[in-house]
Amino acid sequence: MNRTVLWVIAVLGVLVMGLAYFNIQGGAKRWSSQQDATLFIIANGEEVATVTFDDVRSLEQHRFGATLRSSDAQEQQHTYQGILLSDLLMEHDLNVRAEDQVIVRAADGYTVTVTGEDVLQEDNVYLVYEKNGERMRSREAGGSGPYQLIVRKDDFGQRWNKHVMEIEMK
Repeated sequence: MNRTVLWVIAVLGVLVMGLAYFNIQGGAKRWSSQQDATLFIIANGEEVATVTFDDVRSLEQHRFGATLRSSDAQEQQHTYQGILLSDLLMEHDLNVRAEDQVIVRAADGYTVTVTGEDVLQEDNVYLVYEKNGERMRSREAGGSGPYQLIVRKDDFGQRWNKHVMEIEMK
């Protein structure tokens, strides 16, 4: 093998190891957020708050019924308890405007974007932690929690997001 090929292989090896390290670090953060029921709030590209389950419980609580409609399963009616996403953001001095984008990321990488207009609509965008009277379990425990985003005015739940761990304002 010539020197150039060896050099390219060495550089690629270092890049792969570096990316693996960052992935492991992100994986540890995701795992701990699910176990501890911790959320991270990001604004302007920086983490501005780490939210605990007690923090979520300290905000005004809402209990409501919602129907999950899916094209490949029967409708499912559930009762949820949680908080308005707007209340959580305002608690951390993030004033939502209609033109804002709120990006909600799950531990499994699934990402949903809701508009500021959606978030500001009354009785619409919730972060829930309880389903049918029971606290939602983490993904590892076979649940859809510890938090789930529910957009009540979506016809088919296409922007519902399980295993929420991060909320970013843009």
